[in-house]
Amino acid sequence: MNMRRACPLVGLMAVLLSAGCRTVAQPVEMPAVLTAPSALCQQQLTQALAGQLGAPVTAGDNAFLTSSELLLEHRPPREPLGPLKDGNLTGRPASFHLLKRGQQCLLQYQQQEQRTALPACSCQAQARP
Repeated sequence: MNMRRACPLVGLMAVLLSAGCRTVAQPVEMPAVLTAPSALCQQQLTQALAGQLGAPVTAGDNAFLTSSELLLEHRPPREPLGPLKDGNLTGRPASFHLLKRGQQCLLQYQQQEQRTALPACSCQAQARP
């Protein structure tokens, strides 16, 4: 092969190989708070919380409005007539985090790596103290 023809070809291959090795930057996840949540957002949030926890959930209307973290206490077991059962501890509260990745709001259950998108919700990155 002629040297004049080989040099441009080698240069082109080097450029293509270096471009293929670059990593695509993923949007950064930031702690977030909800901005003016609608009824649909509240419904979607409650469903996502229940889905990740695997149990019915009651979350207040102010969930994630001032903090990116939400702690949910487990409902203590009760006797059929209402009083608490003796000796049944409820364990640690379930910890959830609201995250913003790009324009997307995500719910993360701290005990899992799974994130649930909340397309009906709008959120903003929480200011760091």
